[in-house]
Amino acid sequence: MNTQNQTGVGAGKALLPLDGKWPEEIQIEASSASGMPETIRYKGRYLYSKYNPTRSVLSLIQGTKFLPGTIIIICSPCLWYGLEQLKSEIAQTLQDSHEAGSKDEGGYEICAIEADRKLYALAKDKLNSKEKSENVHFYFSDQLDEFEAFLNEKISTGSFRRILRLDFSAGTQFNAEWYTSICNAAEQMVASYWKNRITIVKMGRLFSHNIFKNLSMVGKEESASDTFLQKAAGMVLKPIIVFGAGESLDKTFAKENSPLIKEIEAGRYFIIAVDAAAQALLARGIRPDAIVAVESQFAIQESYASFTKEDFEQIILFADLCSRPQVARLFKKRIWFASEYAKCQYLDSIKERGIIQNLIPPLGSVGLTAVYIALVIRQSIATSVFVSGMDFSYSAGRTHAKNVAASKRLLANCTRKSGAANYSASLLPPAFPVKSKDESKMYSSPIMESYAINFAAIFGGQKNLYDIGECGIDLHLKKCTATSVWTVASLQNKNSSSDKIQIDFDQEKKYKQLISSYIKEEKDALTQLKDLLVKGENSEYKKDGTTLSGQILGILSPREYLFLHFPDGNKASTSTPFLKRVRAEIGSFLKILGVY
Repeated sequence: MNTQNQTGVGAGKALLPLDGKWPEEIQIEASSASGMPETIRYKGRYLYSKYNPTRSVLSLIQGTKFLPGTIIIICSPCLWYGLEQLKSEIAQTLQDSHEAGSKDEGGYEICAIEADRKLYALAKDKLNSKEKSENVHFYFSDQLDEFEAFLNEKISTGSFRRILRLDFSAGTQFNAEWYTSICNAAEQMVASYWKNRITIVKMGRLFSHNIFKNLSMVGKEESASDTFLQKAAGMVLKPIIVFGAGESLDKTFAKENSPLIKEIEAGRYFIIAVDAAAQALLARGIRPDAIVAVESQFAIQESYASFTKEDFEQIILFADLCSRPQVARLFKKRIWFASEYAKCQYLDSIKERGIIQNLIPPLGSVGLTAVYIALVIRQSIATSVFVSGMDFSYSAGRTHAKNVAASKRLLANCTRKSGAANYSASLLPPAFPVKSKDESKMYSSPIMESYAINFAAIFGGQKNLYDIGECGIDLHLKKCTATSVWTVASLQNKNSSSDKIQIDFDQEKKYKQLISSYIKEEKDALTQLKDLLVKGENSEYKKDGTTLSGQILGILSPREYLFLHFPDGNKASTSTPFLKRVRAEIGSFLKILGVY
């Protein structure tokens, strides 16, 4: 939705006064057939049939199957013909579903959008005069933020699974592409929500476990220096290069780019590597200044297999609180951040206590997260940031740059019968061919392509952000050759030659005290909740003047980590099966917090 024109059609012009007097272009005429409703003539065309204005919209409603859990978007409603019939059809569908004993949950929401300012004024006035206008949300093209907020609010309840578009007049033909893009964006919002729900059901428990394990580690460990991302904001004066694990990393380190390699070895840049790319840099004799870690699962640990004790002591780890604690424990310099993997009160609570300042958006890819962090820690927009290895694609037989753990694994398993190439990744579904920046043929997948699209949407307009990768999906960044990186960086920033890095690891007890207070509060709350669930009214924590279910819900609701990964975990419930599952979860968190 944010890709649309935020100012809308006719921005800067006041809406027409809603007094029933329309400009000459809008002509409300009587239909040719007697007894028929009025029609509209606008910009040289009729927006309804000249003979039977309501026929097309009523036929549309009668021929549409309405399913529970649907957000209906009415496009260009004009005179709102069909609205009463639509509501009647919905009511009848719900009644039939209830009588049939259907377990399909979800209701309906009706909203409408209009791109033409004059038609919006007309439709707004007509809607206000209708008796059945309640529960209809109407938006103009410059109200996309409000429309998006409405959709987010409804979709996040988990009660809606589809978008249904209904064209109520021919007014949609004046801005056909706009209506299509808006409805497609709404469908993508629904699809993204359910994809995220599937991810959270599968990974949510691990995410929340890792958050509390990492907080506990920061709170009690004295051998490492810890701080949070807000303390590192704007602290890097050098130009920054962010390396992903794609094949373009190999091209960047080709012999013909030896001037850049020498500049990197001389320490002219602040080097950030995604976790999988760090081995590839170390194999070339380059120790990155920082590594970004977001992966929560065990498989990522092989990316650190070749690290030395000195590497762990000198490299800064930017670690997501959701990331694997066993990795973070290896490093002595850690800068923490938190991704908002879901809308959670407990994440907001961590933020409100000052442990973290801002939750970063759920970017999905470690590459996007690394670039996001680079833009946060650079001193100003005059500090240049360059990216390489962010390909989101691969050539036939390969998946990563050389010396990356995945590539080394293929070499280790190579035999005379099976070579070191991985053709299944590029020639079997869901892989598909894409055009590379160097015009060569590469392969991608729906997930990787979505990362590339998000990259372009999020970072495409950033100043002094350059792509030096020679292959991969086009990221819509300014291009810069590897040999001209230092020239570009020097032109943008007077401090490009500075060796000073001003990241100051907080040695005070501030964060440890904040974390200690938060964890103690959570431990006490979980202890109370467990006792209430086990002993009920006989619990020593039972408060007078409130119901048992009310007290349980009060403790449980802001602690989504106990139930968010349930298939029905959109919100807290006091049903017995739900609370039994919550009771089973409490023990694992008390075990984590108990070692604190």
